Amino acid sequence: MGRVRCGYTLVELLMVVVIMFVAVGGLVLVLNEAGRNTWLTTQAQGDSQTEAQRVIDRISEDVRNASRAQVRCAAAAPQLQIGLDGAPTEIEYTFAGGGGTGTLGRSVGVGGASITLASRLMVFTCSPIGANPAGGFLTIQVTSRGVARITAAGARNYDQALTASVFIQLP
Repeated sequence: MGRVRCGYTLVELLMVVVIMFVAVGGLVLVLNEAGRNTWLTTQAQGDSQTEAQRVIDRISEDVRNASRAQVRCAAAAPQLQIGLDGAPTEIEYTFAGGGGTGTLGRSVGVGGASITLASRLMVFTCSPIGANPAGGFLTIQVTSRGVARITAAGARNYDQALTASVFIQLP
């Protein structure tokens, strides 16, 4: 009478352990890469939104310090000119773009040096609301681009649009 085998041999158990290690290792690599991609994407979205918000905040502050007659928008070469109350100094925002992204410069005074306020902007527009150019409201739209490097072969771009309406108080 032959002996009946119960259980597994050591070689069979080692093979199962090796297969499980390979499977779990592959799963960990996939999940780690997905987490990294999510983190990079979220960071790029946050960076672009922060840049757009910073531009809107700065322009809003300057517009609030101006009188109604001293705010001028030029659509041809996207630009906003703001004259401060009680001062001959003028603040000028000028957008220079090309190749999908551009920079927004801010200069103070006639012939003043331009300081780069934002460098990854796609769109900068300003226009008065209503039929009257000095109607009391000014719409400023800023679209900033955040870039998340996902693979070595390319990048994903995330556009964050932020639109604000700023009330210009009467002098």
